[in-house]
Amino acid sequence: MQEEPRNMGAWSYMFPRLTEIVNPTATIDVIARPDRSTPAVGFWDLFVVEQERIIAEASSLPLKQPGGNYGR
Repeated sequence: MQEEPRNMGAWSYMFPRLTEIVNPTATIDVIARPDRSTPAVGFWDLFVVEQERIIAEASSLPLKQPGGNYGR
């Protein structure tokens, strides 16, 4: 998991190295923001939506529902 876009941060450095040391039957994936040319999205509302998606996906929680409650 990384907060930066997928094409930035540690993922692009670590993925090739992880594939060399992790069991070949294991799945290696990343949870990150979409690929971008800049690290910041530029819009607060979009940042919050992406941040909530990252946290929900990483924690296996459902996405936050409008009004601040997590759906169950």
